[in-house]
Amino acid sequence: MVKTNLVIACWGGNRRTLPDYIALDRGYYINTQVKMLSKYKHNLSQITFVINESGYIDASFEQAIKNIPNKIGTAKTVILRKPNFGMSYSCYVHAWNKFQEEFDYYFFIEDDYVFSLNYF
Repeated sequence: MVKTNLVIACWGGNRRTLPDYIALDRGYYINTQVKMLSKYKHNLSQITFVINESGYIDASFEQAIKNIPNKIGTAKTVILRKPNFGMSYSCYVHAWNKFQEEFDYYFFIEDDYVFSLNYF
C-alpha cells in the first residue's frame, strides 16, 4: 500500500494581512485544517503539523495545537516544532529530514490552504 504524508507548515505569529476574525483567533487555520481533513475522505497515512515557533505564545494557537486529534480519518497525526527560520520551506525540510524514506509520497502545504474535495 502506498504511504503518504501530508505536511502542513503552521504559523501562529503575525501575517501580512488578516481579517479581524483570524487576527483574534490565531488557531483559526489549524482548526480549519482539522475540520476540513475530518470532513473529507482521504487515504493519507500521516498528517504532520510543523509548527514554526514565533517566540510569541498565543493562547488560541496553542489550544488549537493541543486539540489536534491523534488520528484524522485514516491518518495518524504528528506535531513537530522548530525554531522560526526559513519560513514554510524549512518546515517541509524539517519533516522530510525526520521521515525521509518512511513515505512514498509527500504533500507540502501551508496552513492557510485547505482541501475541499473527497480523495483530493
